Amino acid sequence: MEWILIVFVCLLLCVYGSQCPNPNDTSTWTMLPTTNQRFEPRHASAVFHGKIWIVGGQSDIYTTRHLIQTTRRSDVWNSYDGDVWTQVIDESQFPRRYGHTLTVFNEKSLNQAPIMVLMGGYTPMPANDIWYTIDGSTWTQVSYTIPWAPRGWHCAIALNKYFYVMGGNWKQMSSVAWSARAGHACTPHTIKNASIGDASSQEIGVLLAGWGNDTQMLNDVWTLDNTNTWSLATSEAPWPVRAFTSVISLQSHTPSDFLFGPRLWLLGGGRIGRGVFPMYTYSDVWQSRDG
Repeated sequence: MEWILIVFVCLLLCVYGSQCPNPNDTSTWTMLPTTNQRFEPRHASAVFHGKIWIVGGQSDIYTTRHLIQTTRRSDVWNSYDGDVWTQVIDESQFPRRYGHTLTVFNEKSLNQAPIMVLMGGYTPMPANDIWYTIDGSTWTQVSYTIPWAPRGWHCAIALNKYFYVMGGNWKQMSSVAWSARAGHACTPHTIKNASIGDASSQEIGVLLAGWGNDTQMLNDVWTLDNTNTWSLATSEAPWPVRAFTSVISLQSHTPSDFLFGPRLWLLGGGRIGRGVFPMYTYSDVWQSRDG
């Protein structure tokens, strides 16, 4: 009987209270003022050590499709509140780039200490190098071989002891045995490449979708386990090829997630022809427990 009363009180609060969110109410969004120097519009972003971090990015000339002439950056900024920003370093150890991902997870070899991982992007050619940091200032490149194709604008996410890599666009390069691609993204927000993960289950890594030098896109899926071994989960996922997609790992309160753990959710995205337009966009939603 007690739990019935609790539910009843909650319903009353939702009906008569003013704190229940209204899906049609957009007035709750506020543009934060900036009280000091701030970075120019760019990506990628992540939450690390209780701060918002912005790493690298490109200049406005990117929108003109002159990718080689685009100014690339490797600076690092952080903020506690999204208002006051501090530049941590102007030139990082990794090559300047844009279209990369920034993912945070707990590293087993460091006693589960959190690390921030940068993967791929344009340097200006599509890249597949991986760099990590424990403090945001010093970056170290991993030494093992990366089997997945160079790419940018991808999604990278951790889930159940693996990283996942999926899809993209490719152009064959003579220096590698696999295809190159770039132009993937990992966010449904206006800030490019903000990856969202379920912190209680960040045990797998995921990289997916993208766009590169050509117009052909892929929907392959790659995973990285806690032994730093990459594996091809599938060469052709059931969702259509795409770039600019968003992926999250989420364990909901549904009975199935309670029994079997969190799922990967892929949302939207798009593909382009030979040029910026036309852009074909998707509004579909896909889910998977294993990639």
